[in-house]
Amino acid sequence: MKIATTFPLLLACLLHVTWGGSSDSCTEISGLPIDLSQINGLWNMKAIASHEPLPTQDEIHYSYAKISLTEKEGTVTGYFNPLQRIERGPFIIERVYDEKKTLAYRNVAHDEFGLLTFLQVHPDVLIVNHRTKELIPLSVLYVRSSTHPELQLEHFKKWIKCKDLTHLQEFNITVDYAQKCYGLFEENKFLEETEDNFTSWHLLAKSSNSMDQHYNVRILYTARLEVSRKQGEYTLKEIITAPADTILSELKFGNSIEDGDIVLTFKTEDDLLLLGAQTKTRKTLYLASRTPTVKQSVINKFKAQTVCFETKYHYFIPGSIKEDDEGDETCANKLEMKVPINFRESVGKWILTASAHEDTVTALNDILSSYGATEITVVNDKVHLSHTAIYHGSISTMEDIDVEESTGHIIYKDTPSGTRAAIHSVSPNCIIFSPEGQRLFLNCRAKHFPSIGDISQFLKYATCRNHNKILIRQPASYLCSEMPAEVHTLDVEKIAGSWKLAAVASNIPDGDVNFPNEIQFTVNNGEVTVTDGNWTSTALKIENRRLQYAKGDEHAMEMRFHEPLGDSLLTWVGNTKEHKIFLVLFSKSGHAKPDDLTKFKHFAACLSIRVAFLKE
Repeated sequence: MKIATTFPLLLACLLHVTWGGSSDSCTEISGLPIDLSQINGLWNMKAIASHEPLPTQDEIHYSYAKISLTEKEGTVTGYFNPLQRIERGPFIIERVYDEKKTLAYRNVAHDEFGLLTFLQVHPDVLIVNHRTKELIPLSVLYVRSSTHPELQLEHFKKWIKCKDLTHLQEFNITVDYAQKCYGLFEENKFLEETEDNFTSWHLLAKSSNSMDQHYNVRILYTARLEVSRKQGEYTLKEIITAPADTILSELKFGNSIEDGDIVLTFKTEDDLLLLGAQTKTRKTLYLASRTPTVKQSVINKFKAQTVCFETKYHYFIPGSIKEDDEGDETCANKLEMKVPINFRESVGKWILTASAHEDTVTALNDILSSYGATEITVVNDKVHLSHTAIYHGSISTMEDIDVEESTGHIIYKDTPSGTRAAIHSVSPNCIIFSPEGQRLFLNCRAKHFPSIGDISQFLKYATCRNHNKILIRQPASYLCSEMPAEVHTLDVEKIAGSWKLAAVASNIPDGDVNFPNEIQFTVNNGEVTVTDGNWTSTALKIENRRLQYAKGDEHAMEMRFHEPLGDSLLTWVGNTKEHKIFLVLFSKSGHAKPDDLTKFKHFAACLSIRVAFLKE
């Protein structure tokens, strides 16, 4: 859908931020120790300060950002009140390592924006600055939720004043927009892509910032939206039948749309239309369908969207909600509560057994994941959760999980991404992971393949939630539950010395597998140098357990080590962006033990890569 006026908020406005820039007249604000797990997540914008007024800034009523940082790189996405700007990004940033005392990044695509730095001054307060040379032209104050420490805001105001950031805008955060609105609005090009010149939709609900007396009639009425297209221009009509057709509004948009008018469609379920329209006098959110009735859950979601859309008058068309929807919700809720589960009962390793999806696309993507395992542990009364998945021959691990326990189920939150997943029990040996989104997962204990009853219970729950695309994993996936564990902390002294090639497996053609017969690790004051006789490279230590090195002009390869580190060395070497994967077994003598070779072949089979060389 074409927007009448572009909304070119400065790229720096929400995302490009840095903490730095000294001033003799200012007392620098000190931050908490850097903890990426505490910084990553969703943040509401509380205040923004700049040297110059920001263009169209007054039209932003609220904003929030999703921040995901690692030691090497990160992404930042900004979100605004709908119709003004739905999202900005994600922007890719990479760590600047010569900034010793700050968490500093630079924008990969726009290097002229200078440095972006992040300073957490309170567990619930984050300051992000954009700095060019020694100047800070923009500073943003983020808070976790609608409740926040006011004292930090006062400190921020004093600091920006002595930095000559004279233009300050504060946001009144009456709603925790970051938590309530994230994921509710995503722009869609549906009407532009449709081949029909005329479409008619059953109007189910509307919400506006202006009262509409037409919907207060005390008789049964229906309403519809009609969208017609002629020579690239659209006409939107809102029509109510009570009892005769009455056109309540008619809006033309497209190439000749008037300045100030905006019409956008947002992504939603199939056969639904979620459309926002704004004129000089009114802002309205419409929910329409190709069918005259929808489930209660659709209406409930629309009610949540109206909060984020900032409209206060809501109208629901009589008879548009299916009578049996409440039964469907009750069905699913009863299943969730049937077998309560607590932290202690969830401890252990759980293997992915089946998955259910709302649409075909997510189901097809899930097929590519050949193995998944979630492990839950309790150490010193603190719950830890990690998830390991095999995808395209590579192993990915998710950690940094926050946990909260509710009646009958557990909520796990992946802090870097903000994803939340509820856990429900279907039996003592199987549990359901329900992450936010369009997927459900059945995981069962590592040494227990699910019974017919477990599978049936999962299918019943998935059907209640309208996740009808079902994938059942093969029993062979359980054989991979005892794969070698990656070392948590790499002791480089244990890998120092010369190692001879004993076996190699890869996902690339055999003729392209060119791995050295011998490799040497030299350790000097903790720095590791990798040599194979023809080339030498200094390895960079990643996450204190992996090595990264580049061979000549090639892209950097990552090397992961697996337990135990003894006379043999089992390593995973690869570049996931290029889908170039190696599993390599080294030994001091060049001849690996039979048990090590058996483990190697089993690991290669689990990664779905073939053995290219094996020295029996």
